Amino acid sequence: MDEPREQVKAQRAALRRVEHDRFETVSARGTRHETLNLVIVVYHPSDDAPDLNYVAPRRGTAWVSASALQEGLLRLQALGRTPRFAYLEGLLPPFFRQTLVESGLELVQDDPVFDPADVAQQTKPVGRLVVYGVPEDKTKASVNERLA
Repeated sequence: MDEPREQVKAQRAALRRVEHDRFETVSARGTRHETLNLVIVVYHPSDDAPDLNYVAPRRGTAWVSASALQEGLLRLQALGRTPRFAYLEGLLPPFFRQTLVESGLELVQDDPVFDPADVAQQTKPVGRLVVYGVPEDKTKASVNERLA
């Protein structure tokens, strides 16, 4: 295999470690999880902190449809939480960001992430944690309309 392909495989493996580490971290902080179609709804029963309440692609998912996205965001909203979709760039296709924008969501976070297995070499990120949310002035009805 050529070197670029091996680099992509290594990066995706590192991103899966980040994904696992993040899930374990929020679970240790008391979050609950519900799987709906292609997404997982992560929420804390008593803490509305954004990093503990979000919708994410189900592990191993290569794409999230607009209907699955809507289902997850509406479930999170029904739990009294601000609708947010978080994913690791590199585990979904690059053009997925455009799908989120076209769905009426806004970028609220875009941070580098580092491989938890490579703590000593935390100089180069392996990817980005990207979070999109429903604009604060949107209602449940507008979420339905935008994502339908």
